[in-house]
Amino acid sequence: MTESLDRYFETALRKKDRWDVAEVRNALAGCRQRIADTHIDWEEGDENWARLLKDRQVILLLSALIPLAFVLSNHRDAVLDVLRDCLVVPVESFSSERFNVSRKLIERIVGREISTNVNYDQISISDLWWATVS
Repeated sequence: MTESLDRYFETALRKKDRWDVAEVRNALAGCRQRIADTHIDWEEGDENWARLLKDRQVILLLSALIPLAFVLSNHRDAVLDVLRDCLVVPVESFSSERFNVSRKLIERIVGREISTNVNYDQISISDLWWATVS
């Protein structure tokens, strides 16, 4: 059984007008301060998602389009107050294919067609990132 991500994306989409590049930058900087030895992977203006990595592992995936973040559960408490304007979804793994999401909803958010090489009925957060990163 998979968990739907639609409600998270729909909720964050309703708050899109309050989310901009400056908010993303501030959120990333705050999270980076809270979790030692991390670095930011994001091409501002080109990528729809920013990632916070520690030892090559994704800790946080933050949307640059809507106020939505996926964070590894064991780091949730460290970043929750920094991401106060953002809907934070804790996950146990970015590679587990235990989610589903409406492809049409994601296309509405990113403003373009997204990859058809992904099974949106059983998707991981990493695959979602890959399908929508640019």
